[in-house]
Amino acid sequence: MLNAGWTWSFFRAKNPPLAVLEVLALEASTVDLARRTWRLDRNAGIALLPYVAWTTYATALTAELARRNRRG
Repeated sequence: MLNAGWTWSFFRAKNPPLAVLEVLALEASTVDLARRTWRLDRNAGIALLPYVAWTTYATALTAELARRNRRG
């Protein structure tokens, strides 16, 4: 849902500030998932690290696009 929410808010609604909030929630959720998974199965936690890196990058990119495209 969070992935779909980002796609909708950024591309469909064309609302970068909303997309920033959405991707922040996605990043927090992904970091929490990796942390909880790491505790249960270290290899599975390691497997999630690229996704954590991707959402971190997506957060920075979305925030920068929102900053550069402020309305008004």
